Amino acid sequence: MGHIGELLMVGDSDVNQAGYLQGVERLNPDGWTPDGDSRSNVIRDLLRSLHEQAGRPSKGALKRHADLRGHDVGESTLIGVPSGSGNLRWATVAAFIDACAGYAESRRKPLRGEAVDLNVWRARFDEAHPGVRVTGRRAAPARELSWPVEIGVVPALASAFQKRQTLRARIDEEGGTAVLSGGGGVGKSQLAAARAHRAREAGVDLVMWVDASQPDNVAATFAQAAARIRAPGAEGSNVMTDAEALLTWLASTDRSWLIVLDDLSEPAMISRWWPPTARGGNGRVLVTTRRRDALLSGGGRTVVDIDVYDPEESNAYLTERLTQAGAAHVLDGETSLLATELGHLPLALSHAAAYMIDQQIRCGAYLTLFSDRRTHMDHVLPRTADTENYGRSVEVTLLLSLEAVRAREPGELAMPVVRLIAMLDAAGHPETVWSTPAVRSYLADPAFEETRATLLLLHRYALITYHVAAGPLAVRMHALTSRAVRENTPVGSRPGVTQTAAAALLAVWPTDDYTDPTTSEALRLNAIAVRRHADEDLWHDDGRELLFRIGNSLTDAGLHSAAVEHWRPLVDQADRILGSQHPDTLVFRGNLALSHSHAGHIQVAVTTFEALIRDANGILAGDDPALLAARNNLAFAYHKAGRHADAVTALEELSADLNRFGDSEQRLLLAVRNNLAGTYRQVGRTQDAITASEQVIPDFERILGPEHPDTLAAHGNLANSYIQAKRITDAVYRLERLAADTARIFGPEHSTTLTAVTDLAKVYCLAGRATEAITIVEEAIPLIEQTLGLEHPSALLARATFALAYSDVQRHGEAAALQETIVADAERILGREHPDTLAEWNNLATSYFRDGRLSDAIAIEERLVRDWVRISGPDHPDTLTTRGNLASSYFEAGRHDEAIVQFEQLVKDARRALGPTHPGTLQIVGALRYARFHARRS
Repeated sequence: MGHIGELLMVGDSDVNQAGYLQGVERLNPDGWTPDGDSRSNVIRDLLRSLHEQAGRPSKGALKRHADLRGHDVGESTLIGVPSGSGNLRWATVAAFIDACAGYAESRRKPLRGEAVDLNVWRARFDEAHPGVRVTGRRAAPARELSWPVEIGVVPALASAFQKRQTLRARIDEEGGTAVLSGGGGVGKSQLAAARAHRAREAGVDLVMWVDASQPDNVAATFAQAAARIRAPGAEGSNVMTDAEALLTWLASTDRSWLIVLDDLSEPAMISRWWPPTARGGNGRVLVTTRRRDALLSGGGRTVVDIDVYDPEESNAYLTERLTQAGAAHVLDGETSLLATELGHLPLALSHAAAYMIDQQIRCGAYLTLFSDRRTHMDHVLPRTADTENYGRSVEVTLLLSLEAVRAREPGELAMPVVRLIAMLDAAGHPETVWSTPAVRSYLADPAFEETRATLLLLHRYALITYHVAAGPLAVRMHALTSRAVRENTPVGSRPGVTQTAAAALLAVWPTDDYTDPTTSEALRLNAIAVRRHADEDLWHDDGRELLFRIGNSLTDAGLHSAAVEHWRPLVDQADRILGSQHPDTLVFRGNLALSHSHAGHIQVAVTTFEALIRDANGILAGDDPALLAARNNLAFAYHKAGRHADAVTALEELSADLNRFGDSEQRLLLAVRNNLAGTYRQVGRTQDAITASEQVIPDFERILGPEHPDTLAAHGNLANSYIQAKRITDAVYRLERLAADTARIFGPEHSTTLTAVTDLAKVYCLAGRATEAITIVEEAIPLIEQTLGLEHPSALLARATFALAYSDVQRHGEAAALQETIVADAERILGREHPDTLAEWNNLATSYFRDGRLSDAIAIEERLVRDWVRISGPDHPDTLTTRGNLASSYFEAGRHDEAIVQFEQLVKDARRALGPTHPGTLQIVGALRYARFHARRS
């Protein structure tokens, strides 16, 4: 039995005997066997070496760290261990070892393995003192045990500690054992420390903080605690026996207790030491770990996933931390963006805050520095910024588990796997990426089961998150972990990783995004991430194809401004890398021009396409798909610029060429025919437009399918032609179906859906259903402005429909006020003579007319008639409509004779231009009869 009152942290006497004998042989190369005094000297020599390794702590430091670890040994006794002579007591040796270990940890140079393993040291001590267990003196009387008792050192709470109330409530509500599982730097230990501090403040009888990173340390600390609290059965002669005595005491005691197993590294190796369920619920266990093994959730334990801060917590942390340090002046409008860039990782936020405090730079300046890909993470998140004594740099913390993974089966794939994941989007990618031929080749052709086993192993060690149920986001890695991996990837390996990522994404990308928009969006974000990380490694076959796919996907998603920003730098890169005459360079230019057109930058698109076609004619053959597509897109840009006659000429010539080339079913010819139908409508050839649309829609449905975006666009084109033909019922039916189909296929926020919804609201106004139109447009306008921008032509159209609906429900003043802002915006964005701008002026005149402001309406309409005749010709439907509105305004203003003259000439022109039975012609005839009848009566 050990000396009463000593803190015995001992192991089985037969543990690690070989380790001690090897140590003796190293010190005694001749192999002599030491006697008792010599054996003590051997132990002292080893302890002197330990003292040196720990950094030669003073007697005061030894005393302080021995006290922190629960020992009660004097300063002089401790400092005499390496320098004295004669026999040693085990309790003194154990206190000295623990003190050296604690001092080394405080210097951020922790001692590992046998250097501080009490089991190894006890074996050495027993070998040096055979048969000795108790001194020959009478045991001193035990001091009275004083509660509460604290074992181990509970870490201090970080500056600006965030309570994370939701997580705290989840941890507190879990009885028994709660396992806090998460990656490095997410704040697991801080949450556990906060709970331990609250337990101390509440007077919990026993609070234990156990460093569980080394499995042997768990049993040793349990044995130490058993001795400290004098648990029955703890005799001080055997670590295992004493540790078991503590478990028995925990299960049966009425005292309250909390045990924290911090940084558990090997769950399977402490299975014997899981604390029991306390009698009466008076005990709690918290475990912090990076591991995600199923073993952690067995035995009544509950796993609580710990992730990064939410945005509010990140902002609160930075604000409080910087303010408390007297550095509130570095906060600025970029604080939230900085938190996002740091991935809301608590450890990274802490280091970043310390860096900004030291360097006195604002959040925006730090964000610029951090986001610069040339800046290494260790420069902007240096170890010197570890003001909370975490003990490791951010980079080391994030990658700490990687070596452990590589040592496990099948860890040989771990490094290439994490390098590939690091190239992809941090939000996640589909599992299917890992079964593509490109990835199999990159990994030296393993079976998918082996690759999947590697992903699961990385998940268990919290280097990645792997949840098949997450679908397109099944595999993900924190953004800072990804950056740390990329920065440590050899330069020579990067092109291969980049090309593999590009080929794998292309292999699993759906042919048409609309068939699986969720997966397509995830793949697009992953492709954008690869482009961001790859420098110029993508300017090869698969890589360049990925660049094209990103831009086309942005366009398909209706993200036109983002598409412009994607293509713009690629045009410059293509010109520099491939040369100005390379076919792909021309394609990049054409895609940029088309994105400008979709984004409402019409004149830029026209100018760019015209220059492109001039250049391409000298490089590409006449039937080259890129040149043909550019011609179609130029015509489309003419159409949007209001140059409808030019658009008709260009499309008719292109249609003839395509038919001459012989492939009548190609998608480009379908697009040309649909664009031609829309342009016919714009030049007033309404029946030609309807005929062309009704002929091309069946071909769209047969070749592309009824739900293809181009097929749906053709239906919208036909509906608008029906509106111009005054076939309102047909237009309502088709647009109601179109709005429902686009919302179902693309989602409510897609640009295609928003256009269909706006067209439906417009036709509702024409059908006398203005109240329904207002409801629709009120919901659509915020989505349009958010998705396409305030100045996109579709946003103007939605606002104009809103104003029209207001007018239809007799809210004429509001309609006029709104229409005035629309006209101003249309002139600024589209230009003074754009057809859409003229249409908005016409709508403003109508609002004035309905509001009784006849002189204002007449002034606008007289000018508009001249503009329409000059720009679109006297027979264009919009010209005829404006002339009819002017005649109506004359009549309402009492200028009956002028009105009748206008109507009589208008009837003749409408019969000639539209036909005698056209609804528009019949409407004008009715207006003339009304004017004549009321003029005679007056």
